[in-house]
Amino acid sequence: MGFQDFTVDDYRVMDRIISVSRLSYEQSNKIAESLIYNKNVLDLGIGLGNAAKAILGYGNHVHGIDTNPNAIEYVKTKLGKNGRITYEVADAKNLRYNNIFDGVSCQSNFGPIGEREKVFDGVRIALKKGGAFSFTEQVPKMIEEFIRMLGEDQRRIISQGHMIGHEMNFNIALKKIHECSKNRKSEKIPKPDDFVALSRNYGFSVRDFRTILDGTMYNLVLEKTEN
Repeated sequence: MGFQDFTVDDYRVMDRIISVSRLSYEQSNKIAESLIYNKNVLDLGIGLGNAAKAILGYGNHVHGIDTNPNAIEYVKTKLGKNGRITYEVADAKNLRYNNIFDGVSCQSNFGPIGEREKVFDGVRIALKKGGAFSFTEQVPKMIEEFIRMLGEDQRRIISQGHMIGHEMNFNIALKKIHECSKNRKSEKIPKPDDFVALSRNYGFSVRDFRTILDGTMYNLVLEKTEN
């Protein structure tokens, strides 16, 4: 089971969990901060819309895509009417944009997306020269620690009463989140150096790198230096 199976209600309940969790806001804020000067941003796998919301907060425009139309339906409701965001049901492995974006964001979606070479090739074509590709991913050797931190966050959320009246839906969404997280353990998650080596094949250089969430994840910001 993955996020492609989520219903609109799954996204709504999961957002109640994630919105008060470090898991989301640290990633979203780091991505948005790295794209402050990139005014037209493509968001790969819009999901709960948290990265898009943070990017919009700097006055930028966002085009959010997701393979799950339920994600887009949920984010439209969450963010309301906003002339600076557009949506499309589309696959990050098959991007069809040419030299139109200043920035591209991707919040811990390389595992679910897969086939990262296709993603990098599509991003390269979609970005203008000098544009930035900012994404977060898990540190492979820290997966167990990441899952432990996720559990701690969820216990804190319950103890603070954020899910009162939503206990049944909470348990269903929580089970799905844990399944998705545990699936990451069986994936071959690329190391940062792997992404850096791959990026050079597609005309990118490293603009910035930082670890987040107590070293369990990282934010890599690449710059398109070649057409």
